[in-house]
Amino acid sequence: MARGSARILDDDEEIDTISFMLDACGLDYIDFISDERILSRENLEKNFPSLIKMVENRSFSRAPFFVIGYLILITGAKMSEDLRSKILEKSKFDHEEGRWLDKRFEIERKLYLEDFRSKISTHTSGLKLHPIQLRYFGGKQDLYNNYRSQVIIGLQELKESSDFSKVRHLLL
Repeated sequence: MARGSARILDDDEEIDTISFMLDACGLDYIDFISDERILSRENLEKNFPSLIKMVENRSFSRAPFFVIGYLILITGAKMSEDLRSKILEKSKFDHEEGRWLDKRFEIERKLYLEDFRSKISTHTSGLKLHPIQLRYFGGKQDLYNNYRSQVIIGLQELKESSDFSKVRHLLL
């Protein structure tokens, strides 16, 4: 099965895995897609033993490691050093190098994986990262364009009630 895009959670197996994990947390995938903040750190950590079993039962695949890593990043949940090292190993670009037919997708995927690995490497319990959409207007050769633009940016000290839909400009 081919990936639909280079994003971390955009493969059929990853979508199935996150659906199972959310179900184990008592959440609906569609509701989660609408607002990822419905998954709290407390909920994820409470259900962590069963989620880790899901990851271990599918350890032959990389998808569960991407999913659990993503959920840890967006909730600020605790992560053991053993799990961190497994996620970092499974998310190496070496596992995919040369498999992409489109060179642009391959470059984009490498950037996504490097960004993901960087965030996993530096993750601290209690620090939540918030997915946002970045859109570039004007240039036709932008690497991230309107239909492939989701990235995770670490924003610290944000309240749960922060409304990202009102953000119009971000000075980086």
